[in-house]
Amino acid sequence: MTLPWALVGGGGGAMIGPMHRAAALGCGAFTLVAAAPSSRAEVAAKTGAEWGLPPAATFADWRDLVAATPVLGLRAVSIATPNALHAEQASAFLRAGVAVICDKPLTGTLAEAEALAAVQAATGTPLFVTYNYSAFPRIREARAMAAAGDLGTVTQVLVEFAQDGRLTERKPRGWRHDPALSGAGGASADVGTHAFHLAEFVSGQRVSALAADIQHVAGGPLDDGVHALLRFDGGARGLLWATQAAPGTRPGLRLRVVGTRASLDWHLAAPDQLPVTGLKVPAPGMMPVSPDELTASFTAAFTALYADIAAALAGRPSLAPDVADGVRGLRFVETVLASNGRWLSMA
Repeated sequence: MTLPWALVGGGGGAMIGPMHRAAALGCGAFTLVAAAPSSRAEVAAKTGAEWGLPPAATFADWRDLVAATPVLGLRAVSIATPNALHAEQASAFLRAGVAVICDKPLTGTLAEAEALAAVQAATGTPLFVTYNYSAFPRIREARAMAAAGDLGTVTQVLVEFAQDGRLTERKPRGWRHDPALSGAGGASADVGTHAFHLAEFVSGQRVSALAADIQHVAGGPLDDGVHALLRFDGGARGLLWATQAAPGTRPGLRLRVVGTRASLDWHLAAPDQLPVTGLKVPAPGMMPVSPDELTASFTAAFTALYADIAAALAGRPSLAPDVADGVRGLRFVETVLASNGRWLSMA
C-alpha cells in the first residue's frame, strides 16, 4: 500500500521538483494525490494536468493544500521551493500531521532551522532532508567501512563539490542569487551543505570547529566559493572545498577518507566505484562516464533516498537524513560566513 503524497513546487521548468516526483514515484512507496507546483495559477494548472492530477487536487496557494489535507488523506509532502519559504511551509504541514520531505538546505537561516526543529519535536511529525548523495550505494559502503574500523582510526577527511554554474548561466539569475529567497548562503548552502553532510555521514565524526575563506568570483551578494579547514570531534582534520565558479569541473563531488590502516576515494564521476588502498588491492581507476549515466545514477540515488524515507515512515531502520541533519547544514553555512579567516566553534 502506497502513501498519499503531495509536492509543493516543481512547476514552470523547475529543476529539482521533477526529481522529487520521479524519485517518490520510482521507489514505489508513494502516490501523488495533489500538488501546489507554482504560485502562478496558470503554471500550477498546466503542471497539475501534466502530472495527471485533477483541477481539484492542484493548488496555486500551498496553504489551500494544507487546508485540504484531511480530505486528501495526505500522509507526506515534499517541499521543493526557494529556501526562504521552507520554514513556513514545513511548519504548517508538520502541524497538520503531514510528514515533510524538504529539499536542502532545510531553511534560509539557522534560526529558522532551529525553530522548525522545535515544531517537529513538539508535533512528533517526521521531517526529512534530501541530502541525496548519502544514498549512493558506495557511500553507504564507505560509511559502513569507517564504522567497522576497516580504515583504522579516521584521521583525515577531504571533500569537494565543484560546479561552474555561477559562471556559465545563460538565463537571468533566479532566486538562488537573491538573499531574500535563498538565505545568506550561496555556494556554501547550495553545494557546501551536501559536502559537509557527506563528510560527517561517512567519517562518523562531527565537525567541531572550522576556519573558512569565502570567495565572490562571479560577483553578486552571495558567496560562490568556500575553502574550509575542519576539525572533527574524533580527532580527524579535514578540508572542504565547495564552489560554483570552477569551469569544467562537473561532476565535481569527491570524498576521500583517510585512516591509519587504509584510505578510500569516492567520486561522482564514477559513483559505482570505491577505490580503497592500504586495505586491499585498489579497485580499477575511475573512468569518465556519460551525462546520461550520471543522470541515471543521480536519479537512482534520489529514488533510494525516498525508499529510505518510506522505510522510516513505516517504522523500519533507515539512514534518511532528518531535521537534525538539516539544522547541522545551516549551522555549517552560518559558521562559514561568520568565520571567513578565523576559527569558530560549531557547538
